[in-house]
Amino acid sequence: LDHYNGAYQATNYLLSRGLKKIGLVNGSLDIKLYDERYAGYRSALKEAGLKVPDEAVVHGIDGGIEAYRAATRILLNRVDIDAFFATSDDKALGVMRAIKDLGLSIPGDISVIGFDNADIALLLDPPL
Repeated sequence: LDHYNGAYQATNYLLSRGLKKIGLVNGSLDIKLYDERYAGYRSALKEAGLKVPDEAVVHGIDGGIEAYRAATRILLNRVDIDAFFATSDDKALGVMRAIKDLGLSIPGDISVIGFDNADIALLLDPPL
């Protein structure tokens, strides 16, 4: 699996939909695959001439519950974003729950893309 290219493509997909303020919920940069996914995300944004606020990028997230907390914190702090790239589908699940719990809609208010293509992603509303 090419983690860099997958993240690059996921970020570019969001960019192609007109989204320009893409937050990141990522695992630990000490884990190679998350470091590579972060690099792909950064490259896509850099090529598009975009910079995301530091407070919209979170590393060291392990699983859906931590992703839920991180996304809630970002959204409650009114960080200006229009999408999240979650570097695993379990993190995306937590992000989606946070968005919905705050009364926002997906993709109307904020879009979400995951990474892994886990079976659970098909059961979400809306599907990942």
